[in-house]
Amino acid sequence: MKLSRRQKQALHVAAREAGLNDDQRRMVQRAVGGFESAADDVPRHAFIAVMAHLEGLAGGALRGFTPGYWAGEAARATPEDALRVRARRLGHEAGMDDDAIDRFLAGPHLSDGQAACVAAASVAWLRKLVDALQAMREREAGHGQA
Repeated sequence: MKLSRRQKQALHVAAREAGLNDDQRRMVQRAVGGFESAADDVPRHAFIAVMAHLEGLAGGALRGFTPGYWAGEAARATPEDALRVRARRLGHEAGMDDDAIDRFLAGPHLSDGQAACVAAASVAWLRKLVDALQAMREREAGHGQA
């Protein structure tokens, strides 16, 4: 689908609210949504995934939307998108940037190169990634209580 003028505006405004410049926004579009430009044909689920990612970077709320709106939309999009959004959020909470999350997924402790990046990973590898990141978060929480 071609994004409407309002969708393009929302995408650009969300990126600014997340503190991203145009190059960084395009990088998120490629990594999370799989599209280069807002002028491209963009699948609905890809637009939603990018908006959810930007919402997370902006602290969970974007101006003009209920807090968590895009995360909820992503959870209802496709299983892959919901897992990608969750993996990115867990990775960011662990202090990882997108490249570090991709390296963790592709590394010897997880897929050993069978899944090169979050954007192209299968549901099976995304589930394993989410499980691993969740386990890391739980271990960190346990160490904080000791």
